[in-house]
Amino acid sequence: MWDYTGTADDLPPIHVDLVLIDEKGNAMYAEIPGVEADKFRPLLQESKVYTFSKFLVLPSKPAYKPFPNKYMIKLTPWTNVEQVNEVPADFPSHVFNLVQFSDLSLRVGMQEYFTDVIGMIIGVSKLAYVRMASKTSDTPKRVIALRDLANCEVKLVLWGEHALDFDVDAVHNVGQDNAVVGIFVGTLMKAYNNEETLSGGSACKWYLNEDIPEINQFFDSLGDSAPKIQWISAGAESFGLSQRPAWLEHKSVADLKKIDPWEAADDASQSHESTPVDSSTSTADPVDELPGDSKKRKSIVRHPLAAQKKLTFETAPSSKENTSPVDPPTSSSRTDDQAADKQHAVSHEVDVSQIAAASAEPNTQVKDILPTKAKKKSVDPGSTGTRKTKPPVPKGN
Repeated sequence: MWDYTGTADDLPPIHVDLVLIDEKGNAMYAEIPGVEADKFRPLLQESKVYTFSKFLVLPSKPAYKPFPNKYMIKLTPWTNVEQVNEVPADFPSHVFNLVQFSDLSLRVGMQEYFTDVIGMIIGVSKLAYVRMASKTSDTPKRVIALRDLANCEVKLVLWGEHALDFDVDAVHNVGQDNAVVGIFVGTLMKAYNNEETLSGGSACKWYLNEDIPEINQFFDSLGDSAPKIQWISAGAESFGLSQRPAWLEHKSVADLKKIDPWEAADDASQSHESTPVDSSTSTADPVDELPGDSKKRKSIVRHPLAAQKKLTFETAPSSKENTSPVDPPTSSSRTDDQAADKQHAVSHEVDVSQIAAASAEPNTQVKDILPTKAKKKSVDPGSTGTRKTKPPVPKGN
């Protein structure tokens, strides 16, 4: 579950997004209108199971979708939510579709679906702050270097609250003696200054060293050695830093009226080429890039780490919550939502056990992804022994 607030992080949500999965593993994207956020958000908690009734089924929105489903769910003021207390032990708790690193280049600029990946963390950066062109305040940023089993590497940039929530010290400490394997969901593949990276915004979530089949299989394939996690650069000079002229000429209104626009354009162009700009907005300490010949650790073991985004939602009540009818919600600011509400809207009264595993905005189909280029770095070959049994260790934050 996550809030979508547009380009401003400190505004009320335009809508709250959910990823739901039923007991058969069927996944669905759901949306709570912003005007109903305060009503439903306290009733829902990630990893809890609920029944929903009296909701709308609409055509799926065209972009930023966790799944390629044709339809989506939209909660209404009359939607009923009831928590299910007796949940089968095998009820699914995760949903994602992993994309290989070698296929990521084809997804650069793709906004229709989010991207999910799995990889071993080999580098983390200190927190940095950068000034984005679309914002008036500095944005927290953190970089994570990932490597897959084919030795392909990619960097993931966490933004905003996600950069703050990522417990980099715990990950780095564990990574000195144990491998840290993570699944990152709800990301987008972007290109900044000719460098292709994953970008983790409001929809991103991660699972580190958790007891998930895909992570278990990754550990089984690691063998007996892996590189230690290193401190890497945050690369704050990239990612659209604000650039302010060092000097601006002051003119009166009378002077401005006398300016020849054609000549002024040529003068401004020449001045821009010769005037230095100040782009040093990062507060990250300088750190070394990840060396190519990182030390190897023997006897890989599993050290559990907590899965990630901090939640502030109240515990869902165990009794049925019947919301009374109120005025219909105002339309969302999203154009595609307005169009969707006007056509093919169907009212349903369905009780389906679903889990608000809205931990992320994951993909579910990537069969049409074709292989493409990816950077590779050679590492010392390690043995391919089986993963050793991990001792019980308290979870880190």
